[in-house]
Amino acid sequence: MTLNKTTHWVGLAVAAMASSAHAATINCTVTPANSVITQGQSLQLAATCDGGALSSIEWLRDGASITKPVNLSGDTSAPIHYTAPVEESEGDFVYEVAGVPANGSDTVVSSKARVVVKPSAWTTGALLTTKAASTAAAVNASCAVSSSTSVTSLPAQLCNPGKPALVITGPTYFSWSCLGLNGGSDANCYALNSASPPPPPPPDPVLVNGSCGIANGSSYTSAPTGTSLCDKGTASTVSVLTSSYSWNCAGANGGTSASCSATKTTTTLPPPPGGTGTPSSVDTGYESGLWVPSTMPKRTVADQSSAQMIGSYVPGCLNGLYAKDSSSACAGLDSFTGTTADTGAARTVKLGSGNELVLRYMTGATVTNNKRIKVLAWNGGSVGVNMRTWLSTDPLATYDSAPANCKAAGAVTPQITTGAQESVTTTTTAWGKTTTTTAYYCKVDPNKVYYFGIAFDEAVSGLSGRFQVDESGSDFLP
Repeated sequence: MTLNKTTHWVGLAVAAMASSAHAATINCTVTPANSVITQGQSLQLAATCDGGALSSIEWLRDGASITKPVNLSGDTSAPIHYTAPVEESEGDFVYEVAGVPANGSDTVVSSKARVVVKPSAWTTGALLTTKAASTAAAVNASCAVSSSTSVTSLPAQLCNPGKPALVITGPTYFSWSCLGLNGGSDANCYALNSASPPPPPPPDPVLVNGSCGIANGSSYTSAPTGTSLCDKGTASTVSVLTSSYSWNCAGANGGTSASCSATKTTTTLPPPPGGTGTPSSVDTGYESGLWVPSTMPKRTVADQSSAQMIGSYVPGCLNGLYAKDSSSACAGLDSFTGTTADTGAARTVKLGSGNELVLRYMTGATVTNNKRIKVLAWNGGSVGVNMRTWLSTDPLATYDSAPANCKAAGAVTPQITTGAQESVTTTTTAWGKTTTTTAYYCKVDPNKVYYFGIAFDEAVSGLSGRFQVDESGSDFLP
């Protein structure tokens, strides 16, 4: 194209905003919209694009490209600067930008700016358009910087001799033109931009599909570890569930992952022996009355409260007359005295100071997900910040030995959520986005005895240690 030998115009293109997941219109506004200049003057045009990311952008004059397309690669971190000359001949010109969107479904629309260039010298007469002739000698332009030069910023001197124009700062290079003077030839110049990080070397990844190790399908009394978890892939943390252990073996470089599990084994207690004597290490059985394990003298095991069980073995002041009546038979009491089934000895139950109460529960013929059993502070009583609750098939279980989904701790309403499965995954789709969520439960089976433990270590006095077990939302009988 014909370049002005003494003047130029500058355009500033600002990178686009982040791309949308849906088709969008990227609007590029060129300002000022209308300009009148005289040859020998400078003009700055600015193009601002928003509504999506661009892969490249270039300037057009009267529909024809006047700059090399700049590869943006969707980069929106910094503006891209352009410099272009004003035409030598006077006239009426229309400028706009053209861009390639990063999202192929987007559309780029540019406004147009009109620039009227008047001649730099005029003969007499209001409507005459003849320029004064130039008599200066022609000077051929040349680049002041070699094209193999690597720089971190645009060099201070671009041309020697000549006038710089069409300056472009790209992610990996700088480019510009050197305009000849008085009709002299022009030169195109380049320099590497070493401030930008070099492109990453081609990766040659090896696809690895995860696969389970020898622990998969085996039985363990404690969680398996180490190389037994995965033959290939990276092992996740082992989850301790009610009756199993589970983990994943993650693949690499696009490889698939494997889901693995092992059976969790527990010690099965023999049948209750009955009779009298010293406290037994074997549970006396559901609906048999109080039981004190010989290895845990601070623990009292009792049946759940029930409207049908007239002689409820649950301490009345600690749990109401029965679970669905939270206010009766508790006023003025902070302990309960009952008789142990295996020895016939009197047993006083009072919580706090490390004492533990474990309630026997029986599930019904069916169990469902998202049921709850919890402990409440009642009548303004304080149970302390270290209350711990757990659910297990083992009457000798502790808070620490219970699976993560089968225990809860806190000062107010520690709650355990039970279900027929250990986890339920739900997938929902809304507004074109798919979301997967997983709910985890303490798994319980039908027609089976479970033990709900309650403990807190603070010493209590008077009525401050009273509490209530809320069984109304549980899957346990009655």
